[in-house]
Parts: sequence; C-alpha cells; structure tokens
Amino acid sequence: MPFATLRKRLSEKPLPSGSGGVTVAFWGVALLLIVVPGADWAFTLSAGLRDRSVVPAVGGLVLGYGGMTVVVAAGVGAFVAENPAALTTLTVLGGGYLVLHGVRTLASPSAPLTATGDAAAEAQARTGWATIARAPESADSTPRAC
Repeated sequence: MPFATLRKRLSEKPLPSGSGGVTVAFWGVALLLIVVPGADWAFTLSAGLRDRSVVPAVGGLVLGYGGMTVVVAAGVGAFVAENPAALTTLTVLGGGYLVLHGVRTLASPSAPLTATGDAAAEAQARTGWATIARAPESADSTPRAC
C-alpha cells in the first residue's frame, strides 16, 4: 500500500488521543522482533562457542545498532517513506547486495577465523558490526537482548 494512501486512511479515522492501542501495538511488535532470533544471535552464539568470549562480538553488534539508530534519527526512514523512488532504489540495491554475497559465498566459502588475541577480538567486533548492518530486521532499530 503506498504511503500516501496509508497516511490518508490513518488521517480519516485516527485513534483517540487517550487510547493506548497504538502503544500496545508498538510494544507487541517490538517484543516479537526482540524474541525472534536473527543473524545477531547466530553470530553471538558462534563467537561464544568458538572463542569462549562474546564481548568483542557483542561490542560490534552494539556499534551496528548504534549506527542504525543514528541513521533512523537522522530522518532517513522518513525520507524513504516520502519518496517511493528511494524505497525502490534501496530495495533493488539491497537485493543486488544479497545476490553478490550469495555468489561470493558459493564461489569461495569462508574459512574459519584464525587470528588470535587482539586481532581476533577486532575481527569479531567488525563482523558483529557488519552482521547488524546487513540484517534486514535491524532496520527496525529495536534493541535486542543478547
């Protein structure tokens, strides 16, 4: 449904200001998004099993969510909502990005992380950040419990 149509329908029959329906609906969706495991959970669990420490991995995830929060706070979401061409462009670019990663993965599967010490921690933090940056569910900017 185009955003203009949605906005028109919402303005025709808005919820009463004293209604808690919007708040309840928001928290219902937010809680569902929090409890559904995603790429961040898989990454954190694998880092914990492999290296016995999730601190660098979770640090990278926190940086990723912080970055997504800054992007949303800057108004990028509102801009995309107002410009259907921007949404289409982002959708096509995102799809191409996923196809590129799929082709790269099939062409040369990744090897296990072999770095040790500070290099391993730094690599985990970078991977954690990239996990959030790539995950579609992170665009909701809902903090997740790790």
